[in-house]
Amino acid sequence: MNEQLDRLLDHCIKCSDCQGVCPVAAHNPQYPGPKLLGPDLARIKCAGGAKGNTPEAAGELLRSLEMCSGCQRCELACPYGVPVAQLIRQNRDVLQRKLLLRDKMLATPQVLGQMGTAIAPLMNPVLRNSLVQKMIKGMLGLEMEQPLAFASRKDLLQPTLRQWAGAAEGKVIYFPGCHVNYQEPEVGRAFLQLLDILGVKALVTDQICCGMPLLAAGNREKAHTAFQRNIQIFKEYVEQGSQIVTTCPSCSLTLKKIYVEELGTEEARQLASAVYDYSEYLEQYSSCLAALVHPLRERAAYHLPCHTQAQGTGLAGLQLMRLVPGLELNVVDDCCGQSGTYGFKAEKQGVSRAIGSSLVWRIASIEPDIIITPCGSCKDRLSFASGVQTVHPVQLLNNACQK
Repeated sequence: MNEQLDRLLDHCIKCSDCQGVCPVAAHNPQYPGPKLLGPDLARIKCAGGAKGNTPEAAGELLRSLEMCSGCQRCELACPYGVPVAQLIRQNRDVLQRKLLLRDKMLATPQVLGQMGTAIAPLMNPVLRNSLVQKMIKGMLGLEMEQPLAFASRKDLLQPTLRQWAGAAEGKVIYFPGCHVNYQEPEVGRAFLQLLDILGVKALVTDQICCGMPLLAAGNREKAHTAFQRNIQIFKEYVEQGSQIVTTCPSCSLTLKKIYVEELGTEEARQLASAVYDYSEYLEQYSSCLAALVHPLRERAAYHLPCHTQAQGTGLAGLQLMRLVPGLELNVVDDCCGQSGTYGFKAEKQGVSRAIGSSLVWRIASIEPDIIITPCGSCKDRLSFASGVQTVHPVQLLNNACQK
């Protein structure tokens, strides 16, 4: 553990604010929670390291680390700025386990995406088959009742960044992320169309994985390699003043925050300073959008994903939605329980669904015409659990401008 994190441990006063907001702890009585798995376990590691011992005193805590969903709500709740989620992530280093085939698959969404999109007309019906879902669960420990749905290869976004190699000074670079690229390219197209309406020419990168799935699977070494590769890919463009914009909250959180925490390099900080969530970027065009949008007479549940809240962009996104006349917004900010790949793991299914149940109940009480959320995995979970059409904010804005 580095010296800065070591000093931050003294800021934890065991107030338990992080415990109170943890969705996993609320639905799993066996889960110790972020206070114990973050600052407390880090102290045990420090004591063990000072004595040259392995942290055997951690006992049951070590086996509970895998239950953390990575939602980051603990860090938001801490009144003293203790990086609780970062501590939990780094405490997982003491776990020495061989990754399951399932974990390796979930850690490489690009590979799955390339395979799935190549045979989407065949793959999608197969994944919706209940017998196949049971077989996948039994053989791989993958919960596929809420199956992936891949886009056809012909519908994928076409990368354009390489065409401008060495001459992309000051350009906007769109980083779609794996979910948009392989499952919902219509979100990417809506964002690009919206930018075009605003007179912004954006380039699309073919490097679409931020590397976070590798870290979530516990493969820190390969995750760091992916982080450093992405930093080098974008280094030239960042130095030329280009801005990197993404419509995925988890991607922007990773590029802006996780890279810096994990690598601690000046290059990581340089990249982070050039990365924008779609809502941050579009804020500067609020006046223009207000003049372009047409009324939409719909009752909407507007969901704030955990990773949107973790980077402080929730208000920016909400303000963009408020530009649309006639749109009735009802804000809900509970965790959906999916947390990227977390909800696809069979042993976490019960907790994942329990976490999301209160959110689904709140949405049902609103009786919305649509659900709006910027997170792809939240979108899939909410549309599956509620049966209500769910859209990304850029899709709604683009539609409002087109009418």
